[in-house]
Amino acid sequence: REWRYLLRIPAFSVNAFANVLVFPVILVIMGLSIQASQDATIAALFESFKDHSVVVGSLVAILAGATNLLSASLFSREGKLVQELRVLPIESRTILMVKLIQITEMSLIGPVAASIAIRILLGISALQMIFIAGIGSVCTFFLNLVQVVVDAVRPSLDWDNPQKAMKQNLNGLFSILIVFGFVGGAGFLVYTFRGTVSPLIMSLVLLSIGIVGSIVFWPIAVRKTEEFFQKDLIF
Repeated sequence: REWRYLLRIPAFSVNAFANVLVFPVILVIMGLSIQASQDATIAALFESFKDHSVVVGSLVAILAGATNLLSASLFSREGKLVQELRVLPIESRTILMVKLIQITEMSLIGPVAASIAIRILLGISALQMIFIAGIGSVCTFFLNLVQVVVDAVRPSLDWDNPQKAMKQNLNGLFSILIVFGFVGGAGFLVYTFRGTVSPLIMSLVLLSIGIVGSIVFWPIAVRKTEEFFQKDLIF
């Protein structure tokens, strides 16, 4: 049902696929253009990133994976069809799990595409590429859970145009701020401590944040989903 519903409505499917693919593609195009210009300063900048390619690449992967707006509109996209979900003889936890599986499958495109882009730009190893995709995916799942909580607390169900459920949904703005705040804050710390903390430790800390954050926010997301289905919904 989830995939059929997503693919049946272009406003949902196009936005979802575009958001996870556009950023890595732009990154590759910009990188190749810069490399073609043979600018020594830019080349030196690229070279300086190599030691921190995994942690920086992971942040890029998080941006690519967590900004697809699917989590931020998890319930809002249902609109009036949410009444169908309410009468199903299925626990709200199960409904949440099914929806998260679909979102995770879609979100994985971002970190994988970003890791490939970083390999093209910096010439990193296949193992580093796997680490980037892995760390990016774990942190993306964590941020997706945060976005689900946001949408469960204040869903936008009263819409007559699918664009209103995603592009014109304030939850999307809040979620973008959360994702960019997370990546920006982490990036600032990486830059600040680049000379004192090893890139490996930075990568492990980022991975740990994703794991711990997911463990903490999963029960919160379940509880908010239960509350969402129990409360009176206004259309």
